[in-house]
Amino acid sequence: MKKNHVQSNQVSAEALMEMQALPQLPSIIRYLDDFADEWRVIRNTDADEWEIHADGIEASFDFCDFPQRYRPLVKHWATWVITHLATATTRIYMHSLKPLFDQENSDPLYELLSRNPMELRDYWLGTLRTGYSYFTLRAVKSLLAFLCEMSLGHLAPGYADFVGAFGLPQRDKYAAVRTGDVFLGADEETAIVDFLDETNALVRTSPTQVDEQTLRSACILCISYQYAMRPLQIAKVRLSDVRVYPGAGEDGPAIHLTFLRAKQRSNGKRLPMLRKIKREWAFIFDELYQRRMANSHDQIEALALPDSLFGLTPQSVGNLIIKITESIAGLPRPANHLRHSAAQRLVDAGASQVELAEFMGHSYADTGLVYFDASPAQADRVNKALALSPIYTNVADVARTRTIDKDKLLHLSPDHQIGAVPHGIPIAGIGACNLGQSLCSKNPVLSCYSCRRFMAVADTAIHREVLDSLRPVVRFFYDESRGEIASPAYMQLRRTLESIQAVIADLEESDPHE
Repeated sequence: MKKNHVQSNQVSAEALMEMQALPQLPSIIRYLDDFADEWRVIRNTDADEWEIHADGIEASFDFCDFPQRYRPLVKHWATWVITHLATATTRIYMHSLKPLFDQENSDPLYELLSRNPMELRDYWLGTLRTGYSYFTLRAVKSLLAFLCEMSLGHLAPGYADFVGAFGLPQRDKYAAVRTGDVFLGADEETAIVDFLDETNALVRTSPTQVDEQTLRSACILCISYQYAMRPLQIAKVRLSDVRVYPGAGEDGPAIHLTFLRAKQRSNGKRLPMLRKIKREWAFIFDELYQRRMANSHDQIEALALPDSLFGLTPQSVGNLIIKITESIAGLPRPANHLRHSAAQRLVDAGASQVELAEFMGHSYADTGLVYFDASPAQADRVNKALALSPIYTNVADVARTRTIDKDKLLHLSPDHQIGAVPHGIPIAGIGACNLGQSLCSKNPVLSCYSCRRFMAVADTAIHREVLDSLRPVVRFFYDESRGEIASPAYMQLRRTLESIQAVIADLEESDPHE
């Protein structure tokens, strides 16, 4: 026990020697408040708690959670992060780094400072990656990048790319998108549209009967639902960002809103995005705008922008969306669920990657590729969106089960029903193709069983009959090739038989009474 105590003191002293190379903290630290578009400052940097005012909230960086001997280094790192990244990201990193110091009888910063780059990689793979969460490891990688830039320990700026290549645990940040958990149901979307229609109609006939809170909630819900805007973007809409063009006759006014892109990968200039509100819902925006112009200082939150259209902070906008969706649809939905749903609606309507990126305000077109992925959840949404088409109705069922029953197969168009005469053997009724045989360049039947577009009919007897019919053909090619198993025809037929057997096994597993 005494030996461990002495060793702990020794490694801490060596780590402290490395930190002595750090320069003195600046007297003030400037950081950008993305919400207010203002530069703010942190004063009294020697204190162990820094007050932060950003994104419409007041928070703090508390360094008391870190060991006293390492606080100067952590403060320098926090200063480096807040000048390179968003304030919200810095808060997350600060919180995520704390578990690194919770282990007893360990000195993590010494481990990072005392090892050469190759030893550091082994330490990352053998100890850190297996013992800490994804978020803690991400914060540690940021700390390592800082150590490289400051040439602390055995690191130097030239090792920044080497350290940046340290792998993080696999994490699918779009997992909820792939499963469909973040998408609104048809009944929820109907409830939202009905609420907006009713509120708009009431404002059009009797605007005084709609109170300020309901009017504001309807406008925020409309923006989030129709245009997938984040709470930060909604809260930043100023009165000067609204353009109202009076309509003629029965037409409602034309409302144009200007939003700024958020969460960009670069800190360059935020490009504006002009959006036009649907005419069917324009009256609620016109009424809210007129009221705000008449009483510009009414109902403005303390930390909200004084000239904002809604007078709320981003956090309040997010909370309002959760409350309003629960009240009208019965299920609380955060803003990102409405955002994902809007993106999927656009993709299901046939939008391209570029169109989706422009709509969502993404920096790169490949960010939205997840919405284009074929999945059971997406097929179900396509089915609901195109319920008038029997083909899509059947395709949705197959996306869930990869099989199709005989009745649905018979109701498909002939082009989607698979039939052919391979090697003189007539084969039909084995399943369907959601592409269509006229558009397929592969051999029918022989290639279908191993194709991802194949929808096998849910009848094992049919597939067993095909299996029995093709086996003599396989034997024929085997004999003709004199046992040469590398024959292309023989190999294709063998793969087909293996795929047929796999289909039969899957059907029997799904129906044990088969």
